[in-house]
Amino acid sequence: TISSWCTFNPLRLPALPTLLLFSSSIETNSDLTHLVFDSWIEVQSLPMNQTDVELCVRTGIRIRTSWTRLLDYQLKKENSRDVGLLEAALTTDLVLFMSPLSSATHFGYSLKRLLPADMKTIYRGRSSMDSELEDMGSNPFVSDYQMSRDETLGGVRVAPYLVYDCLADGGSLVLFSCPGCNLDLQLTTLEKLQHLQHCAPESDSPEDNTAPSQLIQGDHKNSSSYFCDICNKGYPHFNSVAILKHKKSHSSIVMPS
Repeated sequence: TISSWCTFNPLRLPALPTLLLFSSSIETNSDLTHLVFDSWIEVQSLPMNQTDVELCVRTGIRIRTSWTRLLDYQLKKENSRDVGLLEAALTTDLVLFMSPLSSATHFGYSLKRLLPADMKTIYRGRSSMDSELEDMGSNPFVSDYQMSRDETLGGVRVAPYLVYDCLADGGSLVLFSCPGCNLDLQLTTLEKLQHLQHCAPESDSPEDNTAPSQLIQGDHKNSSSYFCDICNKGYPHFNSVAILKHKKSHSSIVMPS
């Protein structure tokens, strides 16, 4: 054609799943209710939708990880039954994730184009608190990726394309009851996922009759008992990271006059 323009057949796709799968960079706050894609698209959801957003983000990361692994197999020209199973599973996951019935379309969120002025204040940057929290533990998003502090944006890089908890709004702590150890915890989303990653598999094992509290202490070698005067409650499995986070949560609470 000699025309200076091209005509495409557009395909309507859900915004958040598409951004999670194809963005070159993703930044989040601590509870995943605020996300920035490729430094120009902002997605925000209500705190009441935090569980749905968390599931959507984790599913997107899992699909991207499987997709990358499958591409590596194809480049190495590996052809085995495992590769075929991975391809079939990935195809099914993609169809379900991008379909109108996906959980990613069952909650509301807003999209906004970020301006250069927004980019100057949207990231929190490296803080003194980050230097105190060096023991980051395991990576619940991409298990074979070594987490590291992002020196420029702040927060934690949990994947080559994803920086967690680098946005200035900070998000909020998550209150949840662990089904494995029956403890009520107040943690960030990252700490909650780390806790479930270590607690759930062992607590579900029929061959292990160890008490839940002992399982937790065994998983956290540097943990110790901690009693909070404000909560008037003891936490037998808190390490230095959990203690600092717990103290920080109380400092952000405004007491009624």
